[in-house]
Amino acid sequence: MGIAPLISVVIPLYDGAGYIRRSIQSVLRQTYSDFELIVVDDGSTDGGPEVVRTFTDARVRLIRQENAGASAARNRGIAEAQGRYVAFLDADDEWEPQFLNAIVHLSVAYPAAGIWATGYRRVFPTGPSVEFTVAESRSRTMLLIDDYFRRLPGGSIVHASAAAIPVSVLRELGGFREDCPWGEDEEMWARIALHYPLGYDTRILSRFHQTGRQQKPRFRNSPTRDPLLTALQVALSAAPEDPPRDREEIRRLVRYRFRLRLWKFALAGNRRQVVEFLETSGAESISPLLTRACRAFWLWPALCLWAQVLRLVRSRLFLRLRGGRRLRCGVLQRLGTPA
Repeated sequence: MGIAPLISVVIPLYDGAGYIRRSIQSVLRQTYSDFELIVVDDGSTDGGPEVVRTFTDARVRLIRQENAGASAARNRGIAEAQGRYVAFLDADDEWEPQFLNAIVHLSVAYPAAGIWATGYRRVFPTGPSVEFTVAESRSRTMLLIDDYFRRLPGGSIVHASAAAIPVSVLRELGGFREDCPWGEDEEMWARIALHYPLGYDTRILSRFHQTGRQQKPRFRNSPTRDPLLTALQVALSAAPEDPPRDREEIRRLVRYRFRLRLWKFALAGNRRQVVEFLETSGAESISPLLTRACRAFWLWPALCLWAQVLRLVRSRLFLRLRGGRRLRCGVLQRLGTPA
């Protein structure tokens, strides 16, 4: 048996024949080469696995399983990993050539971190992309972040295709929740951030492609249970002798996340989902006034209008009108070039 690589790259694959080649090529083009690449085929029904087999690089492994979801595929990859660190990449996303090199440098600079991540670019089918990164440092690119929860209302600085985690942390805290059809990555980052700081490279070294996202089966419906909100509520209910160190920031984030979910349901015009969400989220203890407003049928049109206004404020058009930059809670969003 050869020497185990430092990094195991895990790509979950489900019906990704149209883009998995791009993803794998971006890994093989990395300037850092001590890695293995594990593609977990999660019961694909197209030619995706055949595309993977065309790669002859010995570092590429294909593992097949019955369809069980993205979390189960990632967890299978973690179980098969031989490296000390696991880096994740979705099958329709890609890395810049320096990504893994940045992860290695972060692991050396911040060995106590539970996540190492970089800035990323959100690429849309048309129009400009949007870049997400942290905003403090102009003189250096690497930072240690210990206030992850304070930043989340400004936008997620960690993306599933721009992060790596030590295997020891994954074994300690468990893998991705397999009962979550969406939001399993945010829930994972939150569990880690409750115990560890984050090592971060502010450079934009990953591309998150939006193409076709809403057509994927797991995104066709918006479940009324929010994994991140649940994880935060569990943290707040910890025993008094073991409270989370960021309790007040987490409380504020719970209220923000609650409003965000209501906004998304109102945006879809789905009052039934709003009612179900209120029943499952502990709404009365989070925001009593907003909860009563959402239960009032006659206020529903006003809530839908509010959601449309918020949609405009969060849009790329509004970002362009603000000069192409938005800074909130230490998170920088800026317009990039068209795809």
